[in-house]
Amino acid sequence: MNVNDLVPASGFFPSYLNFVRRLTDAPEPYHIVSAISVMSACCSSLCSGKFEVIAPDGEALFSTFPTNIWSLIVGPSGDRKSTSMGYAVSTAAGLIPCISAISGSPEATFDLVAKKPNTFFYHPEGSTLFSQLQASYWLQGQGFLCDLYDGREDPPYKRILTGKRSKSDPTPQTIEITITRPRVTILIGIAPDLLDQARKSDWTGGLIGRMLLIYGESSRYDETPPREDVVGMLEQAKNLAEIQKALREYKGNMHVGIRPEALEAYMNWARDLDGATRNRPSKMRSLFRRLPLHVIRIAALYAISQYHDRILLDSMVPAIRLGEYSRQSIERVGDLLADDLVMRNSTKIRDMLEQAPGGSLSIGRISSELRMSWGNIEPAVKTLQMSGQIKWKLDGENPDKKWIQLTGQEPE
Repeated sequence: MNVNDLVPASGFFPSYLNFVRRLTDAPEPYHIVSAISVMSACCSSLCSGKFEVIAPDGEALFSTFPTNIWSLIVGPSGDRKSTSMGYAVSTAAGLIPCISAISGSPEATFDLVAKKPNTFFYHPEGSTLFSQLQASYWLQGQGFLCDLYDGREDPPYKRILTGKRSKSDPTPQTIEITITRPRVTILIGIAPDLLDQARKSDWTGGLIGRMLLIYGESSRYDETPPREDVVGMLEQAKNLAEIQKALREYKGNMHVGIRPEALEAYMNWARDLDGATRNRPSKMRSLFRRLPLHVIRIAALYAISQYHDRILLDSMVPAIRLGEYSRQSIERVGDLLADDLVMRNSTKIRDMLEQAPGGSLSIGRISSELRMSWGNIEPAVKTLQMSGQIKWKLDGENPDKKWIQLTGQEPE
């Protein structure tokens, strides 16, 4: 995969990627999603997407959509998730109206959004957030939080919330919240093992199910600490400020249209995605179902980053490619966090084989590194063998030892 293909060829995004990739060894998709998030926080209150579709009866129907993005960056601990997010947030800090964490209480969170409908919720360590949302006093607010993703313009969102009950206040007063035209952006980073602790409802109908999921692992190691480029950061901030200024010159809200060829490419991809992922587990299905919504919003942000008022193919194609990368990320995280323990162990063994010379390892080596007995490893090995992913291999020097090898690979 060429990471440059995931962003447009011109405008803010390739410029930002070239700036930040020199500063750290973080996986580059982390930088792209972080940049999309800050673009969303800077611009989504100033623009919306709009396109025309033809109904089965031939009638032309118009659809509008917000451009705010909710993103979840998943990767191993130590792979610079916080670093990559921090660069983007620092670049845009002076341009984003409100950067905050989701509060410990739903009342405070929604009161903030009522006052600042384009709040940017930023959680570089997302495990704390998911634990917090499991608290009993957040149950009444989770559904309301998820509603904000849709960014409904009319009528306003209205909810009555009950304050947190305590010994000193056993009958707290109710609070009426009204939120008009929310354009909330969310950016969260988390390691797979910590994400595994989230509730199933967070996946199938909650916060996670509404997020653009991006997985990455470091492919290179830089022993030096992350670096700074103040001049470069100021230049990227200037680029964002100029985009904001151009959007503000429109009276009211700018509508980003879409060219027919871009709409056709999007709809064809979305149909193919639905057909290919229809039988996935429910835990992953909600992520696949909303992936086209993320792609169309990203395509609009890509367009305005190039000062276009229409989504052209040069914005839609990289947005679709990023959607495909997210699709692969969802599959990867689904394997890592599979409900079936055998499937999880199969993924671990396959990962080890992919990193081993010639794709070949002894069972003893696998047992030692995974700290598992053969009794626990055997079902996973048989699963990989039955699916045609591995084969048994006889090592000439150690004929009494069991070795397995990825199918189609030869030892070095």
